[in-house]
Amino acid sequence: MASSSGHDDHALARVPQTARFHWFSVATQRFGQLSTLASFLIGATLGFGMTFWNAVLAITLGAVILEVMTVFTGIAGQREGLSTSLLARWTGFGAAGASLIGLAIGISAVGWFGIQNAVSADGLVNLVGVLPSWGWALVVGLAITAIVVHGVGSMAWAA
Repeated sequence: MASSSGHDDHALARVPQTARFHWFSVATQRFGQLSTLASFLIGATLGFGMTFWNAVLAITLGAVILEVMTVFTGIAGQREGLSTSLLARWTGFGAAGASLIGLAIGISAVGWFGIQNAVSADGLVNLVGVLPSWGWALVVGLAITAIVVHGVGSMAWAA
């Protein structure tokens, strides 16, 4: 389906070979997500609530289960040229199930953006002061949004 800018985002069809990214480009982005604030928050929460070895075990088991599922889903999507939504739709979840998966992903993304933005704002209040927490949240949120919009815009249509 074509977007308002005239680019086809392949939301409802297979991504043609000429529009696909190399696996290394996608993997680099996924590896970058490992160092997000969310990961540090999870580690801190487990670290304060469990013994060291129990926390290591919980993180390792959780990561292994998640990565196994993610890798196999990614391989299927890459081979077939399907987005997560289309892969879910065509593998038995149907249109309604794929919509629920998309909704869950969207809510999760917005939620984690909010959490990371709040933690950044609170840190800047303690470090710099000047603005209240809500002011830093606004500044940081707008700055990160601008960076992401620029990054996606420069990457998405380059292929």
